[in-house]
Parts: sequence; structure tokens; C-alpha cells
Amino acid sequence: MKSRMDGLHSPALRAELEARLPGYIAARRWFRSKTRTIASASVTRVFSLAGAGDDIALAVVRVVYAEGQGENYTLVLEWVREAAVVEGTRQDFVIAGFRGEPQSWILDALGGRQALVSLMTFVARGASVAGWSSDGTTSTLSARTFGPVGGIDDPRPVETEQSNTSVVFGGRSILKIIRRLDEGRSPELEMSEYLTRAGFPSTPPLLAALELDEGAPEPATVAVVHAYVPNEGDAWTYTLRTVGVGGASEETAFVGRMAERIAAMHAILAAPTNDPRFAAEPLTRVERETLAADVERSLSTAVAKVDGVASVLPREMRARLDAALRARGPLRRIAAALLDVEPCWKTRVHGDLHLGQLLASGGDFVVIDFEGEPARSPRERKGKRSPMADVAGMLRSLHYASLVSGAGPTWFTLAKQAFLKAYDAAPGPSALPARPSDREALLRFFLLEKCAYELHYELDNRPDWVDTPLEGLEQLMREVDAG
Repeated sequence: MKSRMDGLHSPALRAELEARLPGYIAARRWFRSKTRTIASASVTRVFSLAGAGDDIALAVVRVVYAEGQGENYTLVLEWVREAAVVEGTRQDFVIAGFRGEPQSWILDALGGRQALVSLMTFVARGASVAGWSSDGTTSTLSARTFGPVGGIDDPRPVETEQSNTSVVFGGRSILKIIRRLDEGRSPELEMSEYLTRAGFPSTPPLLAALELDEGAPEPATVAVVHAYVPNEGDAWTYTLRTVGVGGASEETAFVGRMAERIAAMHAILAAPTNDPRFAAEPLTRVERETLAADVERSLSTAVAKVDGVASVLPREMRARLDAALRARGPLRRIAAALLDVEPCWKTRVHGDLHLGQLLASGGDFVVIDFEGEPARSPRERKGKRSPMADVAGMLRSLHYASLVSGAGPTWFTLAKQAFLKAYDAAPGPSALPARPSDREALLRFFLLEKCAYELHYELDNRPDWVDTPLEGLEQLMREVDAG
């Protein structure tokens, strides 16, 4: 079926679009490399969504930078000739206009209702289409379904997202477009498929995936579809609302429920399996030495960052940072203790777990978003770690919530105790050591790793928040000094 998108096969027309793409992409919230200068952006793949709309296409755009390695991004494009359609579209979704008789425009199709329905229809049908490529190679866009995809009508984009784009359909399913296209299946797809097949009830079931096959060992993930879970917002918002601004409440029962759901997820990921992607493996001494060295290096480089923002830090804060970073014997002992934990295992984990990655739903919680830390490489995000890394992420998030809400240290101490008690009491397989002293050593190390990461983030982005990870470091130092 001939589509207007076939016009992008024309070098002249494609060049006109590509001249506008750098400015358009650089302004998007989902663009990952905002500190880099785009040298050029070229359309390398075009897939007309046949049967779902003649003028809708999915395109892969290669972004080349002035320095460093390029990246691939996903755009869903719509070709329109009606000025009224353009006038009714948010202007930040208008990519390019073309003169002619009649005049035409290319829009980001995720800004239009019919385009969203067309895209979801393609996915729900389990459709497949061959694509045009700028280099003449063969590629195919295919949808895989794992269950019935309902609610195709009534699309509602999720406005709060940044790194990817999600759309809720009819309150029954949610489509997530993976904007930066990495090689191979995404961590989100792998984890969602594994947990769904295992029957884990505390994550939205995976319904479908959209994949790009270019002849590599495995296709790249373009989009995933999950069942939509009605919710009252994420657990961060729920926590702030529950403890109350001013911290009048010390309610922590809900923290234990979060811990139980995370422990149940970890039990599935620790269970024996023939799938090498998910089989538990020893966390070797060499790997632990590398982890310890990485944390030491992170703390060392933080010293230079502190010097760089010294002028905006209160004198007392600077003195506390100097004390923690320049005389950090207790922190080194935490890193050294990691080497003595035996046996030590690693499994697949969430990888970027915090309160924002859980949804509050009817008094319970579901775990979402398995993409991992955006700053890590795809290989790292699909790598195996100690489950205690997830636990540390949750405890650090609870610490942040205690400060933002005004609940204070008393509430955080109770919340931490409630979380760890519920987590440790949960049934099922575990990849953590049996001895409490070894578990404590693991937890302290991953809390240290997380605090070091937060310290860099706050120094780079929010120096006035640096006291939060600093308090975490100081608490760890006091615990070690106390024996």
C-alpha cells in the first residue's frame, strides 16, 4: 500500500526534514544528551504502519554529535495536508512544514489521537512490516503479543514522563515508546516478560512488545505494552501524603508492604532457572574488589566537585563534607568488609529502585519501570547485582522522603526498621547470605555506593541538597565507629 511516507525515500525531501530534526530533538524532554552538541540528525529507517493508517510511520533517527558516539532515537511521524489539523496540534509537536500545492507538514504523531490509535492497533494485531533504510539493508518492525491488548480507543499521553513516552489507552493498557534505541532487548522487556511468566502479581502484566529486527543476534525494543493498573500515584507522592507535611505522623505500616512486594520480586529472581539471563551467579571476589575500588574512586573525585561549588556552600556544610571525604577511614572499612562476605551472590534486580518506581494502588504497591539507571550502559543495566542494591535504593529514597516531608530522623529510623524487618521475614528463595552480619555488611556497602552516587548528582545539579547524601555518609561512619 502506497503511503505519503514513501516521500521520505526522496533525498531532497528527506534532507529538508533532516535539517529541522536537530532543533526539534534537542528541545524534547526525552532527549538524553542535552549537554552535547548535535552535529546532524538523519532518518535511517522508515516503517509505514500499513493497515493502521497510510500516513503514519515509525522512523529511526541517527543523531551524530560534535564529539563522541552517536545515538539512535525513535520518532512516530504523521504526514498531514490539512492546515486545520496543524492548527489543532500543539506547536511543539510540529516537526517540519513543506511548501507546495498543497502545503504539507510532518508532525510528531504522538501528539495526535488518531495516530496513537493507529500505532496501538498495529501493536495489538501483532503486525509486522518491512522498512525502508537509507543504506539499503533489510529491517523489519514486528509486534509480539503476550496477552489480549484492550482499550485501544481513548489514548491519553502521560505528561510527567521524560526519558520515554507513555500513553494510557482506555484505562486498560499503557504503551511505552522507548525513545533512545539501544541494541538488543531492553531491560524493561526482559524483566517484564520474566516476571509476568513467573506470575509475579505486583507488577503490571506484559501484554505486547514492538521490536526492530536488523539482523543482529536479537531485535531492539521499540515499545512495550503493559496492563494499566489504576493507582493513586507513585509511592513517593503516597509517602509524602501519608507522613504529612510537617511530619506529624509516624505511620510506617505501608513501608513494610513495600518491602514485602520487593522481597517477593527478589525471590522470583533468585529461584533456580535454566535461563542464563536470570540464573543466580556468584559475585566473585574480583568483582567485589572492583565495586569497592569504584566507590573509593567516586568519593575521591567528589572532593574536586566540592571545591568547584565551594562558593555556594555554607561554611558549616563545606566543613562537614571535608571531614567525610578527606578522612574517610570508616567508609574504607565498609568497602573492605564487602570482600569478607561469603557466599555472595548476584541476580537480576530492578536496578534503579526508589519510591518513584512503585505505584500505590488500593492500599498496596506494584513495581514498575525496569529500564535501570539511565546513566549506565545497556549491558550494565541488564547485568546482575546483589539484591541488596535494590534495598539500599529504597532506604535512601525513604531518607529523602523523611527530609522533604518534614517527618525527620525519628520517622526515618522507624521506616528503615519496618522495611528491613518485613523484607527479612518474607518467604521464598534468597540470594542474600544467611548470617545477619554478612547481610549488614552488604547493606552498608550498597548504602555507601548509593550515597556516593547521590553526592555526585547533588553537587552537579542541586548543591543545596547535598546535605541529604552527606547525612547518609555520616550515619554510616557513626555506625562503623560504634562497632
